[in-house]
Amino acid sequence: MPNFHIDNRMANLPDPQKTYCWELKIPNLNGIVTSIKDTEDLTVRCRSVSIPSRGNETIESTFFGWKQKFASKPTFGQTLSAVFEEFEDQLMSKALYEWNNKIFDTDKNSPSAGGSKATRKRNVAGLGYATDIYLYLYAFNKTKLEKSFRLYNAFPQDISDVSLDYGGSDSIKYNVTFSYDYWNLV
Repeated sequence: MPNFHIDNRMANLPDPQKTYCWELKIPNLNGIVTSIKDTEDLTVRCRSVSIPSRGNETIESTFFGWKQKFASKPTFGQTLSAVFEEFEDQLMSKALYEWNNKIFDTDKNSPSAGGSKATRKRNVAGLGYATDIYLYLYAFNKTKLEKSFRLYNAFPQDISDVSLDYGGSDSIKYNVTFSYDYWNLV
């Protein structure tokens, strides 16, 4: 009979991943918005973000009275919620505002008022409004883990309202929900 003492089993396991060692990167955002001048990927300083869900639909069949289930197409949560902390340069709010305006322009003085300036979803040569977003996870010693999450064709779906408080001293934080088509562990 094997020895099932907790100390012996746990001694051979690697360290658990930590929830605070991660970063969210938005590459090629300068091809979508003009307020980002840097050609490097935008590393977003978020307070929190969640790993998206993934599953499979099932097909149910009855054969001689026995119910059977088979795996079908994959399903994805298709949204990623992140809580951003804004800095005094307002870079994130400017970039997200411009990104949303590229999807649907609300400026009545703009030549494309009331419509989308983007001719296609996928950003190619600055004509689209979607890009891939990467969620990188890190070990406790700050080394990047082998796998990361790549969310394909992501764009900001919703930027929640932000409460400003005259009596408060907290930093400005706002929730952004990104929509995407699917994700892979790459």
